Amino acid sequence: MVSAAIAIGLLWSTAMTATVDVQPELLRSALRYRQALTFLKNHPQQQQLMVMALTSAETRVTDPSALATAYTQAGLVAASLLRSDTSYVWDGSQWTGSSRTTYGYDAGNHQTSQVYQTFTGSEWINYFQTLSTYDGNGRLSTDTMEQWQSNAWVYQSVSTYTYDGSGNLSQIVSQDWSGSQWTNGTIVTFTYTGGRVATALTEMWSSGNWVNWGLSTYTYDVSGHLTQLLGQTWQSDAWVNQSLTTSTYNGSGDETESVDQIWQSDAWVNMTKHDYAYDGSHQQILDVTSTWFTVMWMAITNDTMKYAGGQMTEKVTVNVLANSVSRTQYSYDTDGNRVLALTEDWDMIGSQWTNAARDVWVYSAAVVSCCVGMRGNVNQAGIIDISDLTGLISYLTGAGYVLPCPEAANVNGAGIVDLSDLTGLISYLTGAGYIPPNCP
Repeated sequence: MVSAAIAIGLLWSTAMTATVDVQPELLRSALRYRQALTFLKNHPQQQQLMVMALTSAETRVTDPSALATAYTQAGLVAASLLRSDTSYVWDGSQWTGSSRTTYGYDAGNHQTSQVYQTFTGSEWINYFQTLSTYDGNGRLSTDTMEQWQSNAWVYQSVSTYTYDGSGNLSQIVSQDWSGSQWTNGTIVTFTYTGGRVATALTEMWSSGNWVNWGLSTYTYDVSGHLTQLLGQTWQSDAWVNQSLTTSTYNGSGDETESVDQIWQSDAWVNMTKHDYAYDGSHQQILDVTSTWFTVMWMAITNDTMKYAGGQMTEKVTVNVLANSVSRTQYSYDTDGNRVLALTEDWDMIGSQWTNAARDVWVYSAAVVSCCVGMRGNVNQAGIIDISDLTGLISYLTGAGYVLPCPEAANVNGAGIVDLSDLTGLISYLTGAGYIPPNCP
């Protein structure tokens, strides 16, 4: 049971960030979920753990770079587009390629391709790619995943996304390629309460029928913060508890604690805990990860973060068990996009920082076309307040950051700007009045 809990925890950290959960992440989590299921399709027990990985909560974007990375993929107009993300490792004398992801877009700046490669010997080798299509409203319609085999791309899986009348993502149907045709794999159905995700039901295709597999249930406080995420699996015609994540917030709405538990011997057993601290601008400056040892929490890692101009510039990680210290320093371009992350390890013997890993992001200019737009209410702290029909958008920050501009036809007489993203969750933006942006 412990190994299962560890696996769930790893998948959880990959699929969801509890403190900064951007609504488009719902779809990106779904994509990672499908990718993992595809690679684990011959390992049903590991596949079952993936049920707990698909999650969503309220939307909170806390820096301009998040707009560039998340909302560009959501189909909104952006100032720049991510073209590649390359990872390197230090071999002791030079940087060696590790992995690379390149991105392609259509004329509307929707991300249409994502090619993942690994570095072998002296060249980049294709590994898998994801091809995306969109409906007439700019919402994600399909994701097709292909793997590189014998110098050709071979189908692996396809996911089809549908939306309800309010534009909420309602269902994801995923199929696997049998070699000659698509066969049903999983279906995830979302329900909503008050505009927020209430449940995510996962069913598996078995013997010609959809059968229950996993259920995620979301609980929120009166302010709309996600306070509990309950994960259950279907066993012997009943839902059985598997995992529970409980979050606590301060009066400013910042998450201060997150506790992960597993169901064992008819009781919840502590596994991991995160304690967070923030500065006056609600930027997370501390993340202490602890593991439960019989009767008490023991700190395992301690992350401290520094910021400049609203952007993280450094993160230092102290690993108590490994008795090691590492730091990652971040650099940005003039548009606020993260372009470099350099990770170094502390050499205790030599008393110096040594290279460990490096990530490089490359961007290109996006196609921007708008002549009528509206800026939200910007207060002295540089926070742009936004409201939407679902209540999922809490705020966007970044002093002076220009909001994506909707087309003129979407501005009605009531002073409401209608927008749509690939989840369909952003319905309108409200503000104090029209402020036409500078259009190219």
